[in-house]
Amino acid sequence: MGRALIAYTGLIPIPKLGPFNGDHSCFGNQVVPLISNLDYGRLGVSQLPRTWYKILMRSKNLLHSDYPDMTKGGLDPQVLEVLNLKPDAVVAHVRKEQPDFVQFENWVLDQNDGQLDLGAIDKWNAFLKTRIHNDGKQTEIRATLGRESDTDMTSAAVLNMTEDFHYAYRQLMDNVG
Repeated sequence: MGRALIAYTGLIPIPKLGPFNGDHSCFGNQVVPLISNLDYGRLGVSQLPRTWYKILMRSKNLLHSDYPDMTKGGLDPQVLEVLNLKPDAVVAHVRKEQPDFVQFENWVLDQNDGQLDLGAIDKWNAFLKTRIHNDGKQTEIRATLGRESDTDMTSAAVLNMTEDFHYAYRQLMDNVG
């Protein structure tokens, strides 16, 4: 597709990691998805790995309840719209087929007859990189982080990932001896 490819991060299924061996009961079987909306796979579509992973985690009842896998105005349906995909069809496919990410990207291509709109993808990726939360959302996240006066942190991507890291840290420290 003529793009430089960067390996996506954080896509190892959590149930197979470390000493937990699939037992997340100490976390209330609720896992924070630590995949950034800036991560992407070989198709070069930011947010797509996170959307796939959230749907997959919800299908296994592992996605933390604070993280919806599909909302009307959120980034998940927006990335699917960029790819001319219907959210309900994507959710149904991922929940039924349980594809790994490479299989999922192949399915995305198949749904688009092997052709993606690279201009729309570039515009989408640029939007994610430059997105700024409104003042209320920034204030809410900073309060969660205990950084109310840290007003130089405005990037939605940075705020969201820092908040994800905070939740994951709290969950680990509060639930694992």
